[in-house]
Amino acid sequence: MIRLSLLGSLDLRASDGRQILSVLAQPKRVALLAYLAANQDYVRRDTLLGLFWPESDEEHARHALRQSVYTLRRGLGPRALASRGDEELRIDCDHIECDVAAFETAVQDGRAEAALELYKGDLLEGFFLSDAPEFEKWLDGRRTTLRNQAAEAAWAIAQAAEAAANGVEAAEWARRAAEYAPDEESTVQRLVGLLDRVGDRAAALRAYEAFAWRLENELGLQPSPETQALVAEIRARQEAAPHSGDDKASRARAQPVDGEWSLPDESLLEGAPKATAEFELAAAEISGESGATRVTRTTAERTGSAEATGAEAETPGGEPKKHRVLLGIAVAALAMAAVIVDFAEVVQWAASRFYGDGSSSDAVEAPGTLTTADLDPRRIAVLYFDDLSEEQNLAHLADGFTEVLIQRLSQIDGLKVLSRNGVKPYRNADVTLDSIVKVLRPGTIVAGSVMGGEDRIRVNVQLIDAATNTHIDSETLNRPSTQLLALLDDLSSEVVEFLRMRLGEEVRTRQLRAGTASQEAWTRVLRAELTVENAGRLRFAGNSLEAEGLYARADELLAEAEDLDPDWVDPIIARGRVAGGRARLPGAEPSRYDRTWIEAGIGHATRALEMSPDNSAALELRGSLHADIALGDPGEEGATALELAFQDLETAVVLSPEAAGAWAALSMLHGYQGRFEEARMTVERALEADPFLQQALDTYYWHARAALDLMDLPEVLYWADEGLARSPEDKRFAGLRLMAGASGADVDLDDAWESVGIIERSEERTKWPSHWLKMSIVLVRAGLVDSAHNVMNRARSIETEDPFVFYYEAYARLLLGEQAEALDLLGTFINLRPNMKPYLSQDPWFESLREDPDFQSIVAAAD
Repeated sequence: MIRLSLLGSLDLRASDGRQILSVLAQPKRVALLAYLAANQDYVRRDTLLGLFWPESDEEHARHALRQSVYTLRRGLGPRALASRGDEELRIDCDHIECDVAAFETAVQDGRAEAALELYKGDLLEGFFLSDAPEFEKWLDGRRTTLRNQAAEAAWAIAQAAEAAANGVEAAEWARRAAEYAPDEESTVQRLVGLLDRVGDRAAALRAYEAFAWRLENELGLQPSPETQALVAEIRARQEAAPHSGDDKASRARAQPVDGEWSLPDESLLEGAPKATAEFELAAAEISGESGATRVTRTTAERTGSAEATGAEAETPGGEPKKHRVLLGIAVAALAMAAVIVDFAEVVQWAASRFYGDGSSSDAVEAPGTLTTADLDPRRIAVLYFDDLSEEQNLAHLADGFTEVLIQRLSQIDGLKVLSRNGVKPYRNADVTLDSIVKVLRPGTIVAGSVMGGEDRIRVNVQLIDAATNTHIDSETLNRPSTQLLALLDDLSSEVVEFLRMRLGEEVRTRQLRAGTASQEAWTRVLRAELTVENAGRLRFAGNSLEAEGLYARADELLAEAEDLDPDWVDPIIARGRVAGGRARLPGAEPSRYDRTWIEAGIGHATRALEMSPDNSAALELRGSLHADIALGDPGEEGATALELAFQDLETAVVLSPEAAGAWAALSMLHGYQGRFEEARMTVERALEADPFLQQALDTYYWHARAALDLMDLPEVLYWADEGLARSPEDKRFAGLRLMAGASGADVDLDDAWESVGIIERSEERTKWPSHWLKMSIVLVRAGLVDSAHNVMNRARSIETEDPFVFYYEAYARLLLGEQAEALDLLGTFINLRPNMKPYLSQDPWFESLREDPDFQSIVAAAD
């Protein structure tokens, strides 16, 4: 069953645990799915049109809805969305399990604790859809309803605990209930009253004072007379109560008793301020527990329940439960001592006392100097951004931007992003980065600021190496401030991409550095990688001459690195990749690749595998080069190469599931074999396996190709535009936009001509006229038949060895109603490229010909 999580972090996973990124990548489809899942009942299509496409006329809006429904069913399965007639849709709850439905069922059944286990945060927390204001209104209202249900569930638990005379637990759950509605005065009254009844008058007064401060500073209001009267009564009783303890009581450290650490006498802390909920959650983050679990365990310890006092009770990691509970209590008790000692140092001290010399949690170690090797750069702390505006009126935007970044980065497999509860205690706190690192142990810190005025907002983002406290990179973005919700979405998307790519470079650099003891060899490999990157850009732009020069220089550098450290396998694999790049220079498709360089690349990969037989990168390289041979050679050698390619690539992904390039190459092979669903599923794995977007352009391209073969045209345009945004002169993505238009996508003719222009600007435009034929198909679909014929004639005038000119013209002729001519052209194409029979037999462009005997004869050997 597919699992859809909407409360807190957005997530969508197949039954095998795989994240379904093809749906998550499209915000409007996510919103549509979330709306249907949260409603659970049938919804009229007219309602959906008004929510999601309010600015479109009915025809275009209905077309967009049909495309979205089609894509959701493609991504989630045909049973994901159920229809009732032609006008109603709903989620199939037997096929998709949604946490919103489970939460509301638990609330209705009176299972409050089960409900709160499901409630991880607001509905679609941090999610915005700027062009759908009615959906945003619905989302705000639904968030409020669910938040109130969560608050009532927490109140139910608190009241039950109070009735059982368990004041500590009652207070904890009451605080949690108040967190869901911190600005509701009735909620504050309930919290203050309960805290007073269970004997914690100081906490009751602090809760009131925090509310009163917010009310005055944010709204310029005062609490109601009823609330003030309630608090005055509590203050009067507190002042009348006798004081205990000595203001000058010693603050001695906890001492071991029979080998176990005990807490200081609690009377020493009487009168000290209590830890806030934020510090409680920070303690939970440090101890590795959820906030709810920490509260439950702490309560059990305080009340002496069997669960807490059992000598044999241990956490899943084998650590005594008692130590975690004591650590949590100590952190909570000591937290407010940060006025004297840095909070981070207090937590570090508490952790070192409780975990002793050998048994430490994963989150905290004994104090000491941390090095790059100690910290994983993929563990990220996003600190709350600073409001540096002149009027200090952008704090809400800074906080919202921070939380959106945390939410979006948390969705990326391969990254461990500390939750907002983990970093919240450091918001507006005078705490050094070194102290934060000691406690939270991130390898990378993201920090930044928000500035601006009425017209523009400027966001600055910094990437910091946590081990050395050094600046890695930064990015500054400027946007008009007219629409803040759209601004958050736009900026966060751009910043997330920047962080992923820049962090990937940092991780790659560290991995390379760990592979060799030779500084000179490492330096040469880094220089070679930069040179290869520049050569690749020139290759995709069609500038073969300059690209060849850069590839040659990169190979020289890598050969020097290999000589400097003969035992280091990375330079050998890199030389194989360089050879693969050089092989692709002469032509636009595999039959034109330079076999000499392909064989050289296979040789480098084989040498690397002799040194390191389980090296997934070497297997990926060799498998990809065998695939090039298979796609370019229609004979027996190509068939053998195809088997070798599948063997190497499938072994690579088994050894290393994060081998994004291998997944992408497998997708390509499945596509050419006519297995379009397998191609899409495989390229989705490539996307999931590439948290740092190191293979982004290839992955985007094959994602678009898989979508094209399934006629998911909005998806084709999405990935083509993503590719062009990264590489504006990349002719592959310009060609994909033309292919989408040729397949029937709503592509503006000016945009189509711009795509032709990108390809024309490449060096090899005279050799490969296929883009003119793609444009002719777009013109046929636009009803401009004369223009289409003129463009076809231009393509025919170019001398070429490209067999695909017959393929594209065949489709143009078919759309023009010239079926016999189309079949003749397809016959010529297959005579030149017989290994394309499996693809052509399933090609959606020629679906109307599948029952034609001549077409069946053309693809007869496809089986």
